[in-house]
Amino acid sequence: NDDPHHDYCSIDWCGYLKSVRDKTPYDHTSHALSRPVLDAIKPVFNNLCSRKSLARVVDASTQNPNEGFHSLVWLMSPKHKASSGTTFEIACCLAVIIFNDGYFALGDIFNVMCGYRGYYTDQAMVHFDNNRLHTESKENNRKRRKEAGRILIQNDDEEEDNDSIIDGADQIDDDNNNTNPVTGATTEDSDTTTDKIKEHGQKNNK
Repeated sequence: NDDPHHDYCSIDWCGYLKSVRDKTPYDHTSHALSRPVLDAIKPVFNNLCSRKSLARVVDASTQNPNEGFHSLVWLMSPKHKASSGTTFEIACCLAVIIFNDGYFALGDIFNVMCGYRGYYTDQAMVHFDNNRLHTESKENNRKRRKEAGRILIQNDDEEEDNDSIIDGADQIDDDNNNTNPVTGATTEDSDTTTDKIKEHGQKNNK
């Protein structure tokens, strides 16, 4: 309560910000992190939010990191095939390295195990990383195009509804004009009436 941290909160869901807005008391005690726990996890949080860490997922970002990691594990240790615990453990370790740093990071393992890594090994790792980035970027672009198409269709439907409302209003005006036509004396009617009045006046004078 003495040191609240709500800089990145939204008033739509943050109880503390709502209490400040409504001028009501708010207690953090029930769900606040203790200072030792906060000091332990804050460096990890800052590391994950750093530009260096986020730069690795700009193109190859994934909506569900767990699914992306699991796909790498099952690629090396398929579910439908029996494998030992050691094989599965190695697959998990390799998946962690590939998921966090890409295939090229496996070169360090080759250096430790074999004492060197060849030119074609490096080229293969670069090729795998480029394919991974290309696939993820293409998938993200497909999702963006799909969302843009959905918004475009929605806008077209709204425009059609507006046109229908305008056409309906015009039709109502036309119907009213046909039902209640505007009547007015024409020039010919006025002349005829004037002639009749003159004739009637001449008869009376006679």
